[in-house]
Amino acid sequence: MELVYPAEKVFYYADGQRIAALLWAPQGGEEGRRYPAVIVARGFGANKEFVTPGFARDLNQAGYVVLGFDYRGVGESGGETGRLIPMEHCEDIRCAVTYLQTRPEVDVGRIGLFGDSIGASYVVWVAGMDDRVKCTISVGGAGDCRRWTKLVWGYEKYMKLVELVKEDRKQRVLTGKSGCIPVNQYLAWGEQETKDWAEIVKVFGTRPRSVGGPITIETVEKFLEFVPEEQAHRIRALMVSSAAVSVVVPPEESIAIYEKAREPKRLWIQEPRVTPTRYGSHLGQEGYPDYITQEYLSWLDQHLKDA
Repeated sequence: MELVYPAEKVFYYADGQRIAALLWAPQGGEEGRRYPAVIVARGFGANKEFVTPGFARDLNQAGYVVLGFDYRGVGESGGETGRLIPMEHCEDIRCAVTYLQTRPEVDVGRIGLFGDSIGASYVVWVAGMDDRVKCTISVGGAGDCRRWTKLVWGYEKYMKLVELVKEDRKQRVLTGKSGCIPVNQYLAWGEQETKDWAEIVKVFGTRPRSVGGPITIETVEKFLEFVPEEQAHRIRALMVSSAAVSVVVPPEESIAIYEKAREPKRLWIQEPRVTPTRYGSHLGQEGYPDYITQEYLSWLDQHLKDA
């Protein structure tokens, strides 16, 4: 997929895995100037090209360096396809922070995180664990992935999933291999999500590695153990956002993260707006609507650029 707003293609390493990334820097800046930087962590198995370009352009124009990347097991990065382990992906983000500290255009004391969907959960964990992160925005993430899974699956189906995980753990011990399930099964996609995915396939032509593909049952097990809200009380400046009507992660999950966070913090529940698909504006590479971008920029300017 050709980007309408091109970036520099870069690589770094996390636990020995080669991580592919895109870096957007402000154009026409002063020579030798160092800018605040934002790492964009996208959703479940999403590629770096998926929704970043339009948002990166807006952030560049506001004076930020932007880094998007493929998690290990995704896109052009190393790692096993379908093995999407939360704590490993969190390490990919922490190594992205380290990578930015090597860049001459980045102010190493002003690095922030922006995450959406499962990336919104990841950045909560990372920001709580890593004091190099000065500012964080979490959009539509789960605070407790076991609680969220129970909610979207329903208790009866959830218990069957738990049994599947237990049996797979035995298989992995005996064979070293994990079984797989469709990602849409774990994410409990409904009619709208299925339509959204059809639109994504139209744009990308062929399915990028790991976006919408099968995931290992080990991945499911590790998500059931992932509780990022436990780190929320340690984050320095956290904005939590969610749609009032969310088709995947209910706003209650964002609220749970917010309630556990310390000041300064902000909760923004977005009122419903009409859009062709959940990812409509992103698929056109235009990024978020202006009114959303301005809300995010306000938080970044206050706690990252002007801090």
